[in-house]
Order: sequence, then C-alpha cells, then structure tokens
Amino acid sequence: MSRPAPAPTRRRRGNPASRGVAIAFLAPAIVVLCVVFLVPIAQAASYSFTDWGGGVHAGTFIGLDNFREAISDERVHSAFEHNALLLLVVPVEVVIAIFIASVLRERIIGHTIYRYLVFVPLMISITIIGYMWQFMLSPTGLVVWVLSHTGFDTSTWESPLASETWALPSIAGLLIWRDTGFAVLLFYSRLLSIDGEIYEAAELDGVSRLRRMRSIEAPLLRNPITIYTVLMTIWLFSFVFNYIFVTTGGGPGYATTVAEYEIYHNAFDIHRFGYASAIAILLLLITLPVVAIQIRLQLRGRRT
Repeated sequence: MSRPAPAPTRRRRGNPASRGVAIAFLAPAIVVLCVVFLVPIAQAASYSFTDWGGGVHAGTFIGLDNFREAISDERVHSAFEHNALLLLVVPVEVVIAIFIASVLRERIIGHTIYRYLVFVPLMISITIIGYMWQFMLSPTGLVVWVLSHTGFDTSTWESPLASETWALPSIAGLLIWRDTGFAVLLFYSRLLSIDGEIYEAAELDGVSRLRRMRSIEAPLLRNPITIYTVLMTIWLFSFVFNYIFVTTGGGPGYATTVAEYEIYHNAFDIHRFGYASAIAILLLLITLPVVAIQIRLQLRGRRT
C-alpha cells in the first residue's frame, strides 16, 4: 500500500516585528554606506560632465567631452592596459598558493615557522613593503649583495624599478610576494577540511605530489580559487595605487601608470578634477560586472 504524498510545506514568512527590528539594526550601516560610497560616486558622476578644476567655483557643464577625451587618450589606454597586464599575477599566485598550502597541510618539520613566513607580508603596511622593495632592488640593496657574492658582475646594475622594460614586472613580483599569503590562507583552510582518507588512498596508490595537486586538490579548491580570482581582479583594478605611488610614482615615464594613478595625476597634479572623475567612472563601469559576479558567487555559496 502506497503512502500518501506529504503535504507541500509552506515557506514561513518572517514576523513583521522581527523584520522591523532587523531593518532598524541595518539602518545605521546603510546610512554609512550611502555617505561613504554612494554620495561620492554621485558627486564624481556629476563632476565628470564639467571642466571643474577644483576650488569653490563650480565647473562649466561640457557634456560628454571628458569621456570622449578619456576614451581617445593614449595615456588612459596605457594605464588600463597596465592594470590588465597585472592580472597575469593571479594564476601565478594560485599555482604557488596551492603548492604551499599542500605542503603546509602535511605538517612537515617547521611547518609553523613556514606558515608565519608566508603570512607575514600580509601584516606589513604596503608603504613599508614598497620602500623595502625599492631598497632590495637598488644598486646597494639585498639583490645586488646576493648576486655579487655568487660571482655575478653587478657594477652596471640598475634597479628594475628604474627601467621601462622591467618596472611593471617588478611591481608584479611585489604583488605576488605580498598577496600570495592571502591565497594560501584560503586554500590551506579548505584543504584542512578535506577527509584524510582521500589522501591515504592516494598515498596507497602511489600518486605523486604533482598528480595529487592536479587531480585531487585543484578540483576540491575550485570554489576558493574562483572567489580568490574574482577578488584579485577587483583588487588589481581598484587598489594598486599604493604600490605604484610608493615604488615608482607611475614611472619611469608612464611605464607603471595604472588607472588609479592616472586619476590621481589628473586630479591633484594638474587639477583637472572633472576629467579625473570621468576616468574614475569608466573604471567603476569596468569593475561593476566583476563585483556582480562576486555577489552571485557568494549567494550561490550560501545556497549550497
């Protein structure tokens, strides 16, 4: 005899009183969010249609002229290209982080010390790290000292940060050194939650470390890798200014100028706030789809 089908469950609606309490608690945060983020964005959008140069006098409305100039400006193109090139550090960081997290999970001798060494750069100010990087790559820095003591001729050494060819790759190296620790933190915490029997089975089958990383750990780290990639994409388009400002100042020439630094240069060096606002709005339009992807991934993660 077949059992009767269970009655469909109704989704319980929240208590209106509890909803009101939740809104009351969220209201201060929403107000702060609007004041800190939405109001400045609205102001930047309004300035982008003017030739405002700063000060108390309002600029003249010029329509879309700032946007037309920005779209055709080779220096702006170069700045956005540099942001895009810096995205190449993400797969490098992911590969290095998977390897380090895998090694740390095995709790080898001294793993606690190694873990701290990986995470220490994250705890140091970007300003301090920038000056450290400058010193390390200078003609009297650590890199030259190591090379000179290993038989290399360093008499003609020039800091890579002073070279138009090597300045941007040097910034990329700085980003990898500092930010890989964050990826290791994400991946390491995920690997700790993996059932140890999977590793035992792989060890019994004689699976090599490289094969284990590729066939076991990388697939299980898919969600953390996706989240990290999205976060770093946003970061590399919106939060690289400190690195550039401290280490190269956008130079030599325009070799390391990124979108944020170009906005800063137009606003505070040559006082074209309207034009700088237009570039900022273009940068916002580029990063918004990535932010939307991040929000969607977070919502999907909550459902699963």
